[in-house]
Amino acid sequence: MNQADQQAAIVQTYLVRVTCLFWLVAKLITWKLWLSDRLFPLVPPFNALSHVPAPVHVALLITSLACLIILFVKPASKHLLIVLFLAEIVSCLFDQSRWQPWEYQYLFTILLFIVFRNRTDLLLPAVAFILFTTYFFSGINKLNPAFIERIWSRMVLIRFFKLSGSTSHIPFLYYLGYAIPVYETACAVGLLFKRTKNAAAILLILMHLFNLLLLGPLGINYNPSIWPWNVGMIFFLQFLFLSSRSFDSKKMVSKYLIPVVIFWGIMPACYLFGQWDGFLSSSLYSGNNRDMVICFGDSSNNNYPAQLKRYVSRNVNSVCGGGKYISVTRWSMNELKAPGYPEKRVFLRLQDLLNKRYGAYHLNFYITQAGENTMPVTE
Repeated sequence: MNQADQQAAIVQTYLVRVTCLFWLVAKLITWKLWLSDRLFPLVPPFNALSHVPAPVHVALLITSLACLIILFVKPASKHLLIVLFLAEIVSCLFDQSRWQPWEYQYLFTILLFIVFRNRTDLLLPAVAFILFTTYFFSGINKLNPAFIERIWSRMVLIRFFKLSGSTSHIPFLYYLGYAIPVYETACAVGLLFKRTKNAAAILLILMHLFNLLLLGPLGINYNPSIWPWNVGMIFFLQFLFLSSRSFDSKKMVSKYLIPVVIFWGIMPACYLFGQWDGFLSSSLYSGNNRDMVICFGDSSNNNYPAQLKRYVSRNVNSVCGGGKYISVTRWSMNELKAPGYPEKRVFLRLQDLLNKRYGAYHLNFYITQAGENTMPVTE
């Protein structure tokens, strides 16, 4: 093996191990997401996949976990990378709730390891492009009033820093939240240039550390599925932008990376016009993702299925006539340890499934967006 091949092996070994380690942790945290034995319905993209036997889901999960463990020990196995990729693709076809942002990124990264095996001149720019667009579109998607109200004011100022509602709405403090998307977007652009990439990477690492403090057990203890992803991104930033390894950023748009540019550069831009999914466009904490509220026909506090009691909100909802309700996002987060997939087509399918299962309770469904607007779930 010549020096170039040795260098390629070292790079791929590190990146595969980082990917597999934090993917494995995320899969273990969200283990119930990957099974069919649960209350939260599975919503495949095609109805023909609605009746897959439970052992198939179990087998796919075991296959993925085994591949992740073995690849961490033996990262050079191309065949295992292919098996892992196929197992995850099939598993995700059985339920759109599995299309989490970190799952999408890891899947694409594994594909790059397969296609660009021993080609660090293409692999490094491809992975770097994914990081750049992740931060860039994450910042762009946060530039909206819903982020300021739902994420900055309610989540950060009130829940994390324990400020009062009136204090959090002091104009200077309230609109200071716009500094976050500007910060993230500017850092993303900074990754593209030699003079600024180190500083940008350090600032993004600090952002991830704050995210872990905010969302972790010492903070508001929310969405554990993204805790390992935040740690993994720190390792990617350090390896790609702070180590002695270098790559030509111009190769990010080479002809060999056209699929990467399409799925990570062009399609997320289409989301800004409503033509692509938010979770596939780095829009996890933008504040404007949809949710669905499930209301019960009788506003009585006890008129809901007993098995769903733990997921019923303690508060009342004006949309539900002052009665108790279930938020699909909170239900998914509590049971599956990951948010539900916030797209209208998924909510329509959930409506059908839940009406069939709990029709005697006369359910009503409403889509909520930006925390304020509501509308019945209809075609």
